[in-house]
Formats: sequence, C-alpha cells, structure tokens
Amino acid sequence: MTVRTTYFGGLNSSFEPGDEDDVFGVVRYPREFVDRITDRNIPAVAPPEDLLNAYKAVEEAADENGEPNPAGIAWDSVDYERRYLQSLEQPGPQTVISELADRHDVTEQIEETLLNALHWEDIPLGPDGSGVYIADDHFDAVARDSPVELYEDPTPRLEAKSDHLLMTTLRDMGETERDVTETVATDGGATVDGLADQLGKHPATIYRAIEDLGEVLELDQGDVSFRARKYREELRALVESAEYAIESYADRMQHIMGLADHVAESSPFQEWLAKNGADLEFDENGEPRQMRIDTILSRLKSDSFENVATIASGALEKWSKSGNDPTALRGIELTWKTPGGGTESGFVGAIADR
Repeated sequence: MTVRTTYFGGLNSSFEPGDEDDVFGVVRYPREFVDRITDRNIPAVAPPEDLLNAYKAVEEAADENGEPNPAGIAWDSVDYERRYLQSLEQPGPQTVISELADRHDVTEQIEETLLNALHWEDIPLGPDGSGVYIADDHFDAVARDSPVELYEDPTPRLEAKSDHLLMTTLRDMGETERDVTETVATDGGATVDGLADQLGKHPATIYRAIEDLGEVLELDQGDVSFRARKYREELRALVESAEYAIESYADRMQHIMGLADHVAESSPFQEWLAKNGADLEFDENGEPRQMRIDTILSRLKSDSFENVATIASGALEKWSKSGNDPTALRGIELTWKTPGGGTESGFVGAIADR
C-alpha cells in the first residue's frame, strides 16, 4: 500500500496538485472562516498597538545612536515579553486561544485515530524509507514532534463481547422466545403461521414472543425476520456452536463470562486502573456500578495533589478507547480520598465536565 498525501491551503493563494498526485478530496474553507482568522483571531493575539509603538520608538532611537543591537535594547526597555503575555490574559485573546486549543485537541484526536487504524492493519508508521509514504512538493515523511499513543485493536474483543451478549440474551429468553429466535436464525426467516405450526403454539403466543423480541426481530405483514443481517448471522453461528450446547448452566455461564468483558487485560482502561490505583465494580448485568480511587485528589487545579476532574476525564477517555460506551461510565459514582483525610464522591461525568 502506498499513501501519497498533499495539503492545499492558503488565504490569498492557491495550490495545484502534482502530476502524479491522487486527489481524494478538496476542502474549501468558507469566506466566514477566512474573515474570522484575518479580522478577529490575528488581531486578538497580536501585540497591543501601544506596545508595538513603544518598541518601534526605542528601536529607532537605539539605531540612530549606533547601538549594535537595537532590537534587543527595545525588547528589554519596553519589557516586551511580560507586557505581551499580560495582554494575552485578557478575555478577548483568551477566547481565541481557547478556540485554537480546542481545534488542536480535535486535530490530535483525528491523527491518533488515523494512526491507530493504520497500526491495526500492520501498516508501518515510521518515516523509515519503507516506501509507504512518498514525499512530494507539499508533503514530507518526517517524524512527529510528539509520539501518538497506540492501542491494541479492540475489534476482536468487541466481537467476543457481542457474542457474549447475544448468547446471554438467548439464555435469558423464555422457551417460546428462544424457540422463535432459533428457528428464524437457522431458517433465515419465517411467518407467524409457519412458526405456530412448527412450534405447536397458538399464533397469539407467537405474536407476543415477537413483541418481546422487538429489539431483535421485526414483523412485516406476517413475515418474521431479524432487524439486522448481523443479528441473524451471529445468532445462527451461536446456535450451532459448541458453547451453546453446554447443558450445565453454571458451566455455561462460567464459559461465557470468559469470552468478553468491559475491561480486557491489555486495554487502555485496564492500564489506567492500574496506574491510578482505581477499582471498578460491576453489577449483575456486567455494567459499571461504582468506582473507587485510593489516591488523594483535589478539586482545586492549583493544589499540589492531582486534580479529580483531570482524573475523571482520563477515565472516560481510556474507557472509550477500550471500545466502551462513555455514557455507562459517566453516570456512576466515583469516590476518592481528600487532602483533609476524608473521602468525597460524585458522578464521573459531572466531575469531568468541571
């Protein structure tokens, strides 16, 4: 595989792709975007006019006096660095800086996602002359200033988790619901009357079973089918699998629970738990219920202890990167030790959003 990349951009200029470049897409920024940069963002973070005027006046005077370094004298004389940084603390510049920081964070997330996707396909990531990335007039294969965190491909674990959930769903069904699901899975489809005859049930009983299975099955003018082909394929494979044939409920559940879990041993979230001395409890359905961190945390960012909001945000990030729904973790209670010797609790999502 060869990846050839070209970037096009510019406020008042245009770029054309090279003769050998493959153009996958063109991004055009709207006029409002350009105006926001030139009329708002640049002036907001530029040095104040009075500071620039003072700097220029001292520089010109130093130059007229024959000083060897007029710029350095002007820089020190007007206290340029301190005054400029002070101006950036004002509300207007801070708004622009915050927006630019958010844009940078999004860009970093996109790059991290892309590089991990390449990593999972065993595509080399380093600019080591492997021939994967070809430089041109606009792009050069160079190393990043900071490395990207690479994760194990969650797909196999998520597939196992899906099998686990489907299998336990089948086991939790009543006899009629289970028979209907198995029949539709193995036959590829059925009718209400056909299911009633095959299973020896009254049509009304079949209708009730289909209604209870509304998230999996759908009924269209008497024809019963799975809402998604993936459901049928996976359920059919499970029905025919050796695991499904295990008769002992205890043995079966012990086997099933080994197929998948929210936290794999090598997952980013498991590593986060170990790093922060955290413990996550699950309910009987395998959903997160409560998290405890045996570390002193503070709500104050200026404190010498780690900030609890930063810790909660990190938990959500690693939880998501492990292939889990962040909503499930946002709603659970987090308990931690406080600098005063006590404990404090709060919901993970609310803490992370502070």
